[in-house]
Amino acid sequence: MKMPEKVIRFAEKYANWSELRTLCLTFDIDFVPDFMLERLLHMLAPFNVAATFFATHDTPVLQRIRMNPQYELAIHPFNNPASTQGNGLEEILGALRRIVPEAAGNRFHRLEHSYRDLLRLGELGYIYDASAIRHNTPFLLPAWHNDMKMVLLTTLWEDGSTEGMGYPMRLESVNLETPGMKILAFHPLNVYLNSKTPRDRSDFLRTVGNFQQCSEETARHHYGNDGEGARGVLRETLELIRERQIDTVTARQIAESFMQAVGGKNEKAIGRETGKTEVST
Repeated sequence: MKMPEKVIRFAEKYANWSELRTLCLTFDIDFVPDFMLERLLHMLAPFNVAATFFATHDTPVLQRIRMNPQYELAIHPFNNPASTQGNGLEEILGALRRIVPEAAGNRFHRLEHSYRDLLRLGELGYIYDASAIRHNTPFLLPAWHNDMKMVLLTTLWEDGSTEGMGYPMRLESVNLETPGMKILAFHPLNVYLNSKTPRDRSDFLRTVGNFQQCSEETARHHYGNDGEGARGVLRETLELIRERQIDTVTARQIAESFMQAVGGKNEKAIGRETGKTEVST
């Protein structure tokens, strides 16, 4: 079977089939206090990169993200009995849709979801989900599911899972030089702490009490030095992007471009026109 020309062009531009051309930086906000999110935005600003932020709660900082045309806001539902976002998926999605009505994409907190949950997102007009991680796996491509009318995106690398597996928290351990999508996932808390292991995060959470109400004065004592850790990987990545002039895109751009390439469409994507992203090189 011959690959359609539009898919080939997509793979070259967004899936780095011949060389590293495109990176997608994503951030799971995960209920962090505003000062941690603001510090992250301050870190990103000099590099002028595109990024996707998966929102968990309402905060004035979301408006700062909206004001940057290179940033995308998506949703990050915690579909769990312990969730503070609501009782059950419908209530949770309703709350997040009020907070981020423009969102076109989703990533489930802790990746907790079922196939039915994805079908529901498609019914509501979301065009992509990014709730899968395949650590350092080459040849990653999106998948179009016609039943849910959505693109499924797979993350290459995540700071939390890398810590959990005990791998070095350095850019050299991220598989960037093979073909495939390069979607990287960071957490503002991990970046703030410059965490290297899950214990860095658990020790902090155990000592500060109410995480979302944590003051900057209290957290400052846990602010990690630059070097090996989540912030170190992010800083190295930003410097690589600038040095090699690598394009950065949002998760939505990847999803819309893939939909255009394969002829996918979600008629319920109210207020979210898809298929406009240019695929040609």
